[in-house]
Amino acid sequence: MTLGHLLVQQGACVSADIEAALSGRRPGERIGQTLVRLGRVTEDQVLAALGRQADLPVVDLTDTVIDPDLIRKIPVKAVLQHRCLPLRRENGTLTVAVADPLDVQ
Repeated sequence: MTLGHLLVQQGACVSADIEAALSGRRPGERIGQTLVRLGRVTEDQVLAALGRQADLPVVDLTDTVIDPDLIRKIPVKAVLQHRCLPLRRENGTLTVAVADPLDVQ
């Protein structure tokens, strides 16, 4: 399902808002960015819809305690390049926060 459909489904905006964003989108701008810029939805609403779209949880890092040992193990260059941050390790699984889960470069 597209981001626009998810936003309409969750009641964040209406179809006319999506149409306005599609016609007012700047080159290289994603539809969610356009909707926020135009004041049709909030960033939190876009993040919630993106989380649903990718079937991933959205994490507010302001309230998250990060294991300092994990931070020391990941090179700063990798964190900046991939825009990721290790959060915790549980049962052999490393949980990582990423700025954009769709950016797979």
